[in-house]
Amino acid sequence: MPSNKRNTVRIIGGKWKRRKLVVTNAEGLRPTPNRVRESLFNWLNPEISGARVLDLYAGTGALGFEALSRDAAKATFVDSDPQVVAELEKSAAVLQVSTTIVCCDATCWLKHQTENWDIVFLDPPFESQLHLQTLDLLPNHLEGPALVYIERPRKTEFEHPNYEVEKKGFAGEVSFTLLRLRNPRL
Repeated sequence: MPSNKRNTVRIIGGKWKRRKLVVTNAEGLRPTPNRVRESLFNWLNPEISGARVLDLYAGTGALGFEALSRDAAKATFVDSDPQVVAELEKSAAVLQVSTTIVCCDATCWLKHQTENWDIVFLDPPFESQLHLQTLDLLPNHLEGPALVYIERPRKTEFEHPNYEVEKKGFAGEVSFTLLRLRNPRL
């Protein structure tokens, strides 16, 4: 018998603290664990207020909605799964927040953008190499001392010439890293 239990993700801080958002049960969808989000937003605390945020491979939208809860000025969510995007739209409506939610392949979408962001959340499917492609595209869309958060399997190590590691941590099988753009456009 199928379970009627709905999957949820809880916002852990800011004006929507403790609010639960329903998330779809899509294949490969991995909500960022609360412990990881808590560490990440402690790192971002001095930078988040007023920031323009991009949540690529948005999935549950937990990172983008958490940023908005903590006074980010704007968040854009991009995901290629229509079911995931529909749930993101419902979450935005529940929170009564006006935001941009796009159903599209993130790398294709990014290639055609002229907008810039201060903080980017990058959490593509673990089995893909999309993080490398996306990191190559991002410098054209980052301004000032922009930050990029990336989540990967714990066993994955990488370096990228456009970024320096600001902070990193591990939780279970997840490695999470905050990168800062080298040689930013001011």
